[in-house]
Order: sequence, then structure tokens, then C-alpha cells
Amino acid sequence: MGSDEKLKEISEQLKEGIKPPYVTARDFIWWFAAQRRSSWNVEYIRGLLKKYKLITIPDFEYVYIDSKITFKRAPQKSAQPESSELVQDIKDDPTYRIGKLASANNPPVSVKPDDKVITASTLMITNDYSQLPVMTSDREVKGIIIWKSIASNLALGTESEYVRDCMEPHKELSYDAYIFSAIEDIISNEYVLIR
Repeated sequence: MGSDEKLKEISEQLKEGIKPPYVTARDFIWWFAAQRRSSWNVEYIRGLLKKYKLITIPDFEYVYIDSKITFKRAPQKSAQPESSELVQDIKDDPTYRIGKLASANNPPVSVKPDDKVITASTLMITNDYSQLPVMTSDREVKGIIIWKSIASNLALGTESEYVRDCMEPHKELSYDAYIFSAIEDIISNEYVLIR
């Protein structure tokens, strides 16, 4: 089955309320006999997606190449585009998106607010990390615990048995942020979490 037929089938499935299967971004671009997301390949694929009124979630152009994507009906646009939409149509180079890094696509080693500081310290030593995200679920980040905050509490004699006692605010970036714009955050915080 060719790429055109696959997209037509997915469009029909969505019209009938059937959720299409997940595919990796790599497999998806292979449907179009493409090996990389060059500007020409992306433009061609977007043209076919537009033909069948589809979009990918997350966007196949910006996501890490081995991340899974799915399909959704494209939102209806107004006949007269606003100036902000016109600006959005100007394509940026997708090559340097932070979401394309392998490390941005792996779930982080984390601790919960009610974990003991000794547990966090052990994980940090074991993995040679200087910080850990404090999370209550796979998507809910409450803060970060770092060596500096642990040491500060010890030096001040503050009671800090639990991670929540040493937590600090975290720094988070979207997966489609440019790597170059993230460098300052990474240097100043010594980490960054990717949403």
C-alpha cells in the first residue's frame, strides 16, 4: 500500500471514529520513500497530509526520529488567515529542535516528594547525576532536588528527611524549542526538563 492510500485509509478511519495506530516518525517518513526530514521531503509530506486533512501528533517534523506519532483530523482554518498565522507559515529549520535528542525522549530517573533524601542521594550517586526531578506521576513535575539544596539544608541544620524539604523550582522547555535557545538555560541550571 502506497503512502497516498495509507493516508486515505487513516482519514477514513478517523471519520468513522476509529483511532489509527501509532507509528514511529522514522517509519512514517519511510512511507514516502524518504530517509530524512529535508525541507523538500517535509513539504511533500505536508502536502499529502493537507490533501487528506490530517496532522500528526506530535508533529513528525520536530519529534525525535524514533518517537511514536499518531494522526488527527486537521483543525478547520478560517478563510482569511490572521497575520500571526502568516508568520507561523514561515518555516524554521527543524534540524536543531531539542526534542530530536535521544535524551529528551527517555523518561527521567525521578523521585517523589515523599521519598527520603537518602533515596534521592543514592539515585544521584548511582547514576552520577547532580539533580533529579521530583515527580508525582509521569507528567506531573513538582520541582527538582539538587546537591546544593541538600548541602544547604545540612549546613543550616534544617530538618530535611524528605525530598519535599529540599525541593527547588524546576526549569522546563517544550520539545520543539531550538537547541541553541536552550543552551543558556542548560548552562545556568546545569539541566533542563523536556516536556
